[in-house]
Amino acid sequence: MKAAEFRRQRGFMQTSILYVFSGTGNTLKIAELYRAAFLKRGVDCTIHDVTRDFSAAPDPNGYDLVGFAYPIHAFNPPKIFLDFLKSLPAVAGKKEPKKAAFLFKTSGEPLALNRASSRKVVKILRKKGFDILCERHVVMPYNMIFRHPDAMVKQMYAYARALVPVYADEVLDGMREKLKIPVPYKLNSMLFRVEHPFARLNGRLFRVDSEKCVVCGLCASACPEDNIRIENGKIKFGKNCALCVRCSFRCPTDAIKIGILNGWRVNGDYLPEKKLADESIPFPFVNEKTKGGYRVYKKYFRNADKLLAAHGLPLPEPPASDPKK
Repeated sequence: MKAAEFRRQRGFMQTSILYVFSGTGNTLKIAELYRAAFLKRGVDCTIHDVTRDFSAAPDPNGYDLVGFAYPIHAFNPPKIFLDFLKSLPAVAGKKEPKKAAFLFKTSGEPLALNRASSRKVVKILRKKGFDILCERHVVMPYNMIFRHPDAMVKQMYAYARALVPVYADEVLDGMREKLKIPVPYKLNSMLFRVEHPFARLNGRLFRVDSEKCVVCGLCASACPEDNIRIENGKIKFGKNCALCVRCSFRCPTDAIKIGILNGWRVNGDYLPEKKLADESIPFPFVNEKTKGGYRVYKKYFRNADKLLAAHGLPLPEPPASDPKK
C-alpha cells in the first residue's frame, strides 16, 4: 500500500486496535498515549492486553488499522507475544488489499541492537497479510537490572508524552519506513533468543519469602501466562514463565525472588505520572554534558528534540502539576 493511497483511504479510517503485551506496564502506558492521540484524530481505538488466552483477542479483520506492541526482552520480543501473533487469523487474501499495521516497542535503553527485535514480528505479520508501515521505539524505565532514578523516570515519560502524538500522526498519515536491520544486529538477536527457553527454566527457580509474603494473590491473578497458583496457602510457580517479572515488580511486600536473576530484581511501580508533576524532581536528568553510563541516552533525547523541532513542537517541559492525576 503506497502512502498516497493510504492517505486517500484515511477518510474511511474509523477504527483501530492495539494488541499489547506489557510485562510491568510500560508498554501499556505508551499504548494509552497512542490511543489518546488516535481519539484526538477521530479514530476509535481499542487496546487489547495480550495474555496466554489467545482466544480472547478481537479479530483484527474488524478494524481499519492495527498496532502491535511489546517490551524488548534480550533484543527480542517475549515468546508469548510471538506465539500470540502466530495465533491471529489472516487478514488479506491474494486479491484483497493488505491490512495497514504498525509496531511500537519499549525498553530501558536506546541501544541500536534493539532494532533487530522486530525482525521475527514483521516476518510473522507479513505472512498473515499485514502491511507494516513503520515501527517506533520508546525508552521507559527498567523493570530489571537496576532501578532508574526519579529524575530519569520523569525525563523518559515527559518525552514519551511529547513523542507519541507525533508517532501516531505519522501512522495516520500513512508514513512508510523500510525496516533496515544490519546483519550483525540480526545475529545478535538470534543469539539472545536463548532467553525464551531460559525464561521457562529460570521461572521454575522463582521463590517466595514466606516471612514477607501475605498471600494476597496479586501475583497469581496478574500473571499473563497463568503460571502462578496458590496451593494450601503457598505460592507455586509453573513451567511457563515469560520472564516479564510482573509478579516480582508488583509484589506489595517485595517477597518474590526471580531465580538466578534475583540480583537484577526491581520492585515497585515507578508512578511516572506523579514523577512528571513533582516539581522537586530536577529536569532534565540527561543533557549534552552528561557523562558516565547515562551518556548512552544522549543520542535518543537529541534525536527526539530534532523530531519535535521539525514538527514545530516545543521541547518537553513537565507541568508543575497535573490536575488529572
